[in-house]
Amino acid sequence: MKHKTFFLLIGLWGTLSLPSWGQMDDFAWGDPAGATHSHGAKVTGNRYFMNLLTSPNHFYHDTWLEGNIMTVNGEVIAGYNLRYDALHDELVAFNNRVNGMFVVDRKMVEGFTVTYPGAGQSAFRRLSIRGNENRDSYYEVVHEGKVLLLCRIRIIERQTGLYRNKFGKLDNRAFDLQKQYYLYGKGYDYKVLEAGRKAIMDLFPDRRRALRQFFRKYGVHDFSRESNALWIGLLDQEGFF
Repeated sequence: MKHKTFFLLIGLWGTLSLPSWGQMDDFAWGDPAGATHSHGAKVTGNRYFMNLLTSPNHFYHDTWLEGNIMTVNGEVIAGYNLRYDALHDELVAFNNRVNGMFVVDRKMVEGFTVTYPGAGQSAFRRLSIRGNENRDSYYEVVHEGKVLLLCRIRIIERQTGLYRNKFGKLDNRAFDLQKQYYLYGKGYDYKVLEAGRKAIMDLFPDRRRALRQFFRKYGVHDFSRESNALWIGLLDQEGFF
């Protein structure tokens, strides 16, 4: 029994240490149409190899979410579960039909949406905010009205002191989530939205009195970067833009 237990542990460790290849035998990688669901919409991409020790740290979304992919040709492709790899800036899809994962060809993606159970949708767009087509990225659409507020989400890998990760293995890496917000429209050319009360006040230099009334009305005291992003929607609603 001891020998049997030993070999089972060795087998489990081998599974955790190697990339997860998935059940991809019937996935027709050379034929994009053969990799789709019955509705016939076409999607292309490269197989995603998931290392169970590190890859979960690369994703912005904690789990696979139902979603739609909007293509540059105006098609809407449904039927895949999606996650955003914020370390590599890639959209990863899970094909339930063949139990396989793939990185969606970014050049075919106009944007995508994911649905949080009980919490609505979140939309992403592929944009080049500096006008360079070779440096596009996926941005989350935080607000869309008279102005557009986008969030660039990144996960950064950094070196740390040695520690034991959740698998009990020594590791020296940490993965930090970073967000940067950009405001576009009504005279704002992808202006970076920083934290702090001054960042909001500087958006409307001629309406400071109205802004102070706005802050009192809503009891605004939190001016973190994330909170400032939320205020943009309310400011739009109140006609500031």
